[in-house]
Amino acid sequence: MEYGPNEVGGQHRIPLWSRIAAQLRDPLILVLLAAVVLTVATGDHPDATVIALVIVVNTTVG
Repeated sequence: MEYGPNEVGGQHRIPLWSRIAAQLRDPLILVLLAAVVLTVATGDHPDATVIALVIVVNTTVG
């Protein structure tokens, strides 16, 4: 075997927590997280829920 074994290299898998952390470091998501904090602080819980839902959906899809 002059060139080595005929094998496909294994794929490097990125852990789930690392992928989620990468999604949450996106600038738009950081702005939305700040918006959630501000809307909760002002007592506007329905809007905070909608913004949080957008963050969850975006992170899940991403």
